[in-house]
Amino acid sequence: MKQRWCRMGLVSLLMLVVFGGATGTGAMEPDGWMQRFEEGVKAREAARYAEAEPILMQVLREAEQGGADDARVALAANQLGLLYHDQGRLSEAEALYLRALGTWEAQLGPEHEDVAAALNNLAEIAHAKGEWAAAEPLYERVLKIERQTLGPAHPDVAISLNNLAELYRKQGRETAAEST
Repeated sequence: MKQRWCRMGLVSLLMLVVFGGATGTGAMEPDGWMQRFEEGVKAREAARYAEAEPILMQVLREAEQGGADDARVALAANQLGLLYHDQGRLSEAEALYLRALGTWEAQLGPEHEDVAAALNNLAEIAHAKGEWAAAEPLYERVLKIERQTLGPAHPDVAISLNNLAELYRKQGRETAAEST
């Protein structure tokens, strides 16, 4: 199982900053914010959680100053959610993933790759909690979005198929797992 933090979210954010299309009323300060965001991401990816958490909390607070619909809010919330997920703080991670999902669905539509990333992360939380009935439709929706947006041969589609098959195995549904 693999968490995702959305490649396209970062690309979308950079385009908003460069072309001035960011929503919200706060000053973007793109260079400083992006630099701090990247520092937080690198620290999280290196498992330096004590270093990453205050940085990611700061970038989330700064993004929130631009308004709830600021594109940076979803990106920062998702990344902080990944940090909490890595630490086993599942309830905190879930709340942040839901926040990112809501923003991305509203801004990008329900079939966007970033929406799939947030849904995958929520499915991973449900899976980790043993809430398999909740995880299954999330994994299925991720798979549907990825097949439509990335194509059936994309590596992320293979990862999602594996995630769903693993869930089926945990449920004792070997036939479904093998056919996935």
